[in-house]
Amino acid sequence: MFAVVVFVIGGTRLVIATINQVSPVLGLPMGVVYGVLPIAGVLIIFYQLLNIKIDAAQLDREKREAA
Repeated sequence: MFAVVVFVIGGTRLVIATINQVSPVLGLPMGVVYGVLPIAGVLIIFYQLLNIKIDAAQLDREKREAA
């Protein structure tokens, strides 16, 4: 839930709010710089779901072996 709220939702709002501001050093819109936040949030969510799936499969295997 943290990744969804902070990274994806908050990051998307930050990107939208700063898309018109230009970074003085990079010359890029700050929205592009902050665009890594929603991307990171999606990756965190994906890998956590993958870890949950792997853990559930391992738990199921251990239950079957114990029976």
